[in-house]
Amino acid sequence: CFRGWVRNLYAAGEAARTGLHGGNRLASTSLLEGLVFGSSAGETAAGAVEDNADEVAEAAAEARSAIERRLSRSGCGSSETDSSVVGGVDGDEEAVREATVLLSHLKSIMWDNVGVVRTPSKLSAAVSDLAAIREEADRLWEDRRGSAGVEAVALRDAA
Repeated sequence: CFRGWVRNLYAAGEAARTGLHGGNRLASTSLLEGLVFGSSAGETAAGAVEDNADEVAEAAAEARSAIERRLSRSGCGSSETDSSVVGGVDGDEEAVREATVLLSHLKSIMWDNVGVVRTPSKLSAAVSDLAAIREEADRLWEDRRGSAGVEAVALRDAA
């Protein structure tokens, strides 16, 4: 179980980034890690709730209120939605195409250079290529914030 900088936020499995199995992430070991550490995280979180019930209830109410405010500002849940808040679901065709090409390139870089078999030269090349993609992703997002589409958001998150 991983306890980070956010109080009472627990993570397990891949989200915990324990590094238990190193770079050789296999489905079976990943599943085992999720089960073992998931159980530990659940038990620890349950204990924290029991020990701080009033504080947890207050934090949950604040979170619920913040989510409701955010949703009401974005128009979610109403009959009209403001697509500029999220950048539009569809996005403009050029932005979507550019983000899709960059995302495909990013996947290729990761597949070719950062797989199970790695070398220092391939990792170095991947780092510089990924930095360039991140710059392009940031530029695409900033230039087309109102019409970038979900592809640009996915690219920005991945890079």
